[in-house]
Amino acid sequence: MNNSDYDWPKISVVTPSFNQGEFIEQTICSVLEQGYPNLEYIIIDGGSTDCSVEIIKKYEHLLAYWVSEKDNGQYHAINKGFSVSTGEVMLWINSDDLLIKGSLEAIGSIFRQFRGVVKWITGVPAYADKNGNVFKIFNNFRYHRNLIRFGCYEGRAINWIMQECTAWTRDLWNSIGAKLDDNLNFAADFKLWCDFSQHAHLYWVSTVLGCNRQHAGQKTEITDQYYCEVDHIVRENAMTYLFNRFFRINIVKKLAKTYFLTTKNKKYLSYEFKSCQWRLED
Repeated sequence: MNNSDYDWPKISVVTPSFNQGEFIEQTICSVLEQGYPNLEYIIIDGGSTDCSVEIIKKYEHLLAYWVSEKDNGQYHAINKGFSVSTGEVMLWINSDDLLIKGSLEAIGSIFRQFRGVVKWITGVPAYADKNGNVFKIFNNFRYHRNLIRFGCYEGRAINWIMQECTAWTRDLWNSIGAKLDDNLNFAADFKLWCDFSQHAHLYWVSTVLGCNRQHAGQKTEITDQYYCEVDHIVRENAMTYLFNRFFRINIVKKLAKTYFLTTKNKKYLSYEFKSCQWRLED
């Protein structure tokens, strides 16, 4: 690493893993092959019994840290990874998902250009198939801070915030206690977004940063347990519960979707090729 590389914010990427040998090599390569100059990549494996550890060992010389040992689940593993990380910018990518080529450079340049102003970002959500091919891009997502705060982005109300294309600063992470709620099994990311929104706006980036891989047996398919945890979270605050229930009414959802599609989006980042800079709509 030369001196100019330190101009780029260090990005800490954590991958939690358990028995994902079919997919994890693609995930690892989607991070490492980007060639981001100030990357700290950490893999926390939960004691896999398939070929995952052998695959991780192939790349251990390029990792900042990795371990394979029994843990208490995905969110506990992510907390372990972030607890040993040192980057200014943070994100996690699950062991069956993918980062898009160039996404770390985009993330790094945004947080470098808007250091102290932008605290967290999310890209255009996308799905990839079992083989890693992008097959669907959702270009109609918009985000409103108060609606995040009141638990409306959980799928049944207004869309959702996809973790594999979301990144944030360590300052923001520290402001919410530097920890995911690992007592949860399915909705700790949903709770994290609600907590983040108490402290900062979410900025939407006009490009795909990461992809959620769709395949049989993935954890996100277990929707009943996820929504059980979401309902428990929103019930902890009366206002959050009321907003969440209100925006799950069909006519309200349709009106909200129309509003987001027809109004000028704020808290938005787009790239200007002439100036080679990101433009902030605030």
